[in-house]
Amino acid sequence: MAEIKIVCTDLDGTLAQYDRGEFHSSWDALAWVLPDDRRKEWDENLKKYYPRPDLYEEWNRKDAQLLKGIPIKDAEKVLFPIPYSPGAREFFIEKSGRYITGILSSGIDIVARRACQELGMNFWRANVFGVRNGRFDGSVEQIDMWRKHEVLLEILAEEFPGIKPENVCYVGDHEIDIAVFKVVGLPIAMNPKNNDVVEAAEGRVITDFRELEEYLT
Repeated sequence: MAEIKIVCTDLDGTLAQYDRGEFHSSWDALAWVLPDDRRKEWDENLKKYYPRPDLYEEWNRKDAQLLKGIPIKDAEKVLFPIPYSPGAREFFIEKSGRYITGILSSGIDIVARRACQELGMNFWRANVFGVRNGRFDGSVEQIDMWRKHEVLLEILAEEFPGIKPENVCYVGDHEIDIAVFKVVGLPIAMNPKNNDVVEAAEGRVITDFRELEEYLT
């Protein structure tokens, strides 16, 4: 195995485990700032669009519009403090400086940014929601959850040109992480949602981030 220089993790269901929704995601938590009628539409969008990767951009735009006018402070109340997975704080704070660390997620930017700061990480990528005068403005700069591997390659080319994909460890939990697993040198499944994720991670499974150490050494 090539030397690992970057440890990168998914956010929702991996680095953080929210207690709402089937994906334990920041999206699931954020839905609770919406009025009942908008939250119902939000949930319907999930059922309609999740099986359709080709309509991901449309899905994101519709959800961003549902957030329009909602105060950021209300969102922070349901998103913070971040419910980190076991060992996340200990691992990333301890390894700061030993590895380049970061978040690659199709989750919420205000969560990814806060986690990056709290854990001493080097970079993050997530969906970035537009804000105006302290409220969501209905716009979003998207990270396609089915094409995160392409974003990773862009990060390496633009920010870490001396580092190759085989020098990256990526931790994920869901089928949307499998494409990333296929391009990195060390894929790790954190609380995997199905056997396909386990197989893509070549059987490397953890339930606590401190367990990463045995795969990195």
